[in-house]
Amino acid sequence: MKNLNTTIIAFLSIIFCSSAYAQKLPTEQAASLRAPADIKIDGKATEWGAQFQAYNTHTDFYYTMANDDKNLYVVIHATDPAIIRRIINGGLTLTVNPSGQKKDKDAMSITYPVFEKNNRFIPNLGGRTGIAASLARMSAASSMLGSGVTVMEDIRDDNTRVTPAKSDSKINTDSLAIVNNTRMADKAKYIRVSGIKDVDSLISVYNTDGIKAAASFDSKLAYTYELAIALKQLNLSVSSPVKFAYQLMINEVVVRSVTTYTYDQAGNMTGSHYVKLDVGMAGQSATDFWGEYILAK
Repeated sequence: MKNLNTTIIAFLSIIFCSSAYAQKLPTEQAASLRAPADIKIDGKATEWGAQFQAYNTHTDFYYTMANDDKNLYVVIHATDPAIIRRIINGGLTLTVNPSGQKKDKDAMSITYPVFEKNNRFIPNLGGRTGIAASLARMSAASSMLGSGVTVMEDIRDDNTRVTPAKSDSKINTDSLAIVNNTRMADKAKYIRVSGIKDVDSLISVYNTDGIKAAASFDSKLAYTYELAIALKQLNLSVSSPVKFAYQLMINEVVVRSVTTYTYDQAGNMTGSHYVKLDVGMAGQSATDFWGEYILAK
């Protein structure tokens, strides 16, 4: 029970610290920002110093928009498992309206990640679906199975699985992050594009169209999403910057059938359930917000 209490306290401390940081940030980025000189689109927030310009309460993620002379960048950081699952399951779309209005016939949008229908990725977040669910699951594991057994709810879209951590009431998040990143990189191969002249509606992440996207999990299983779009593709220029409107939207989550598994500490599967669900947020419609940005010189 001591180990359980320690884990709960540590988990709540992370949540409260994150919440306090989020409360200090605006819901929409207020200022223009030059991108870091050494920026690399790899799904890591290293170049940004793990500091973000805003925390939007509609979408429940941190974000920063920035630019250099050639590209517009967006970096998003999500820590809530339910939000992470929604982003991966439905994709996240950036829409840019050069006119500065929300309704624009010349709107351009980019969506990532996009998966093949039968080759989707569902992250293993160690059964984390929220504070209440996490604490309840940890408490149940301790009282019913003993402190030496770890219970995981593993939501899968294929036949692979992750062996749970062999420690008291603790999931090895480093191992889960490595496996998640490997599987996601193998499956997240496409970007959906709309409204950009001479660019196909579905392009590879390895495209030569000036659109790059990547995402990854860190050691705490937080999710970072990076996007870069060539300014010329958006009809924008640092030499003559104009204020444009943008929308960031977590797309509607599609309900589908998956199988959930539970494992004991030794890695033996103890049960499976075939259920129809949306990997965490049943019936969840799209959530979004609008902002304005002008290129930084």
